[in-house]
Amino acid sequence: MKRKISITAIGLWVLGAGLLASLIVNCVQYCLANPAAPILLQGAYSTDSAGINGRYLTFDKDGYFYLYSQSDGILEEGSCTESAENLYELDSTSGNHSSVLLTEDGVYYASADGTLELFSRFSDVPTFIGDWVKDWDHRPEGTCEVEEG
Repeated sequence: MKRKISITAIGLWVLGAGLLASLIVNCVQYCLANPAAPILLQGAYSTDSAGINGRYLTFDKDGYFYLYSQSDGILEEGSCTESAENLYELDSTSGNHSSVLLTEDGVYYASADGTLELFSRFSDVPTFIGDWVKDWDHRPEGTCEVEEG
């Protein structure tokens, strides 16, 4: 005995397959039109953003980095260069070499002695926190001095 398939059932199957194909094409088009935004290194990171006992890493747009604490001021500073995607090499003026891996959580800092720390991002703008900042006079070459008045 043959089972009869109605025109309505065939139409529903065709409609369902068409909707599924349309959904897949729309998802592909959306992904192509809106690629994932790259994560930018520039900004400020901290090991303890809730308190004052942490250490801070700040990266500016000119390729400089600053490692500091609120109580001790600048611990290291120097140049920052990208060696691979989201992996940066830090060469401090004191001769230390370290690196950071940029992730959505922040940066993983591998110091010269091999320790690894997570610094969480707390600002997209390079930020310095602490009383020591008002006495700090560091302007990398090529930056302007702003006159107050």
